[in-house]
Amino acid sequence: MKQRSILFLTICMLTIGLMATSAHADTTYHYDFYGTDNAGDAVAFHYTTNALLSGPTYFTTSQLDSCVGCAATTGAVVYFAPNVASYGDVLQFLDANNYVNTYVFDYNAFANLGEYGTDWFNNGSLYVSVPEPSSAGFTIAGVIMLAGLAFFRRKPVTGNLLA
Repeated sequence: MKQRSILFLTICMLTIGLMATSAHADTTYHYDFYGTDNAGDAVAFHYTTNALLSGPTYFTTSQLDSCVGCAATTGAVVYFAPNVASYGDVLQFLDANNYVNTYVFDYNAFANLGEYGTDWFNNGSLYVSVPEPSSAGFTIAGVIMLAGLAFFRRKPVTGNLLA
């Protein structure tokens, strides 16, 4: 019985160790933008990438994960221009009325994780993040470990249960 408990704990520890190393193997970055255009309508997009944006970059609607209030075009609808002199990091968004809306964020906002807001030209918020997909795996592994420990620690039943 004790050998089974030790084997169970060893397997659990190896599982957590493997999950921890795989959690950092493939980092994905999320860019979430929410704002208002010049007409006061809501605009937003979500973009996922394997690297932080460091240079000028254009995106079409098909390259974005989602886009609200985007122009109906096959051309670029979002433009990231990092470190624009005298401004900072500039985001331009082509809205459904085919009007270019400009949002200015702090310098290096596109290249660093965090939450950035702007009210210069237009109002908007940009969230640059790394989600933790391994959190659910760790939770499941923890529940399995607790269930296993409870199973191995239970006392043997003696006597007649039906009497």
